[in-house]
Amino acid sequence: MERAPRARWGAVVCALVALAALVPFAGARADAYADAQFVLHAAYPHTKTRGPGHALGAVIWNHGKPPFRGADGDMLPFYLDRLRDAGWDVFRLDRDWASDNLVLSPAALRDQVRALHARGYRDVVLAGQSYGAWISLMVAAWGPPVQAVIATAPAAYGRSPESPIYRDNATALYPILERIRDTRVMLFLFQGDPYDPGDRAAPARRILSDDGVDHAVVAYQPGWIGHGAANWTGFATRFAPCILRFIDPRQPSGENRCGRDPVTRASLGMALPDAVLRAQPVSTAASTGAPMGGLWYGVYANGRQALLSLGTVEDGTVDAVYAWGVQQRGEADAPGYERRVGRIEGDRLLFAEPDHPTLDVRALGPDRLSLTWTSSDGTRSDTAELHPLR
Repeated sequence: MERAPRARWGAVVCALVALAALVPFAGARADAYADAQFVLHAAYPHTKTRGPGHALGAVIWNHGKPPFRGADGDMLPFYLDRLRDAGWDVFRLDRDWASDNLVLSPAALRDQVRALHARGYRDVVLAGQSYGAWISLMVAAWGPPVQAVIATAPAAYGRSPESPIYRDNATALYPILERIRDTRVMLFLFQGDPYDPGDRAAPARRILSDDGVDHAVVAYQPGWIGHGAANWTGFATRFAPCILRFIDPRQPSGENRCGRDPVTRASLGMALPDAVLRAQPVSTAASTGAPMGGLWYGVYANGRQALLSLGTVEDGTVDAVYAWGVQQRGEADAPGYERRVGRIEGDRLLFAEPDHPTLDVRALGPDRLSLTWTSSDGTRSDTAELHPLR
């Protein structure tokens, strides 16, 4: 069956649709959405903003689009905490569900960028997730000027398999990227994202490179799974240093090498006892002969960080400290840690004390462990790949 001509024509149509969406956006004015609800407020209401005279600049966070009226918006990603702590003032633009579309929403965001410039913020960064990432890129394409865009899992056309046009999340994205010139663009794309039609990384890199746009496309990294992978603390630990360098106007172009930021004890950001982070237990081994002692770190598929400090073996038992990070804000029992006692069973270490989650640890290689956590009632389970923490 010959499908190529149809595919090419579909791409042309999608490009025209995307550009058509931009035309009314370019002329949209505040009075067009006077009755809509677009509210900019401090993302951290209990923390005083520094103001344009003291902050590095302003970041506007743009949440994804809730699936229906009254649904909760996206959580505030933990990487924004790192931006705030580094000296940026972070704001959030809340968009009413009924007025959230590709004309009114970018027009409202455009006006808020201009308002922050008028207040004295020289550098404004747009950060967005999903639909919020999409409208952030639209503003970068059409103006007013912004320093950088952090776009995580950009999408505006539904998900597979429910949406028949979800592939437009690729074909309609490229014309937007082609319009961007003087804005640093950082794209994060994830494995297992039902809104992602496939490899959007290569076309995005090619477009931005050909146009001379300073960019970083961090795509389909192992271990970062799902549409909301950028929300979690593990993402912040791994990628916030790179994001901070990239958006900082004091840094030269090209500061986008995310591979140079391995997770270290100092970068964890987990409030745990010093004794846990300083632990230097002697090396042990399961029956495979692979060393399994020391301090290990990883992130579960649900975004929660995990630390495992494996100690000495005596009569087949293993002492350990298991620690976990925050997944959702306000969790009463996170971060936390507990001491565990396990045993060697064949090629694994098994921690199965009564009334505790079961921890199943297996060696995957010299510098890789698999940690499977199962709730004490056996109803929930998750797995993380652990690596030595230096």
